[in-house]
Amino acid sequence: MQLPQIRFETSADLLNVLPTPKPSPSPMTFEALNQAYGFVLYRTKQQGGRKGVLKIKELRDYGVVMINGKKVGALDRRFKEDS
Repeated sequence: MQLPQIRFETSADLLNVLPTPKPSPSPMTFEALNQAYGFVLYRTKQQGGRKGVLKIKELRDYGVVMINGKKVGALDRRFKEDS
């Protein structure tokens, strides 16, 4: 099967075209956000200068960890990753 060539003419940085955030004291599930599939961005602000390990206790599928817009790690439930 051969597919026709696809030509992209415009692009966008997804972090710059996000919908309005929904503040919550803890991360909300996809169901609570009425999000059937795809990605959800969870954000928080932390004071700098801390040392430690970030633990994600209830990762459902796949997570990307970013600091100041730069990817610093990824977690995958299939590999039982939580930090």
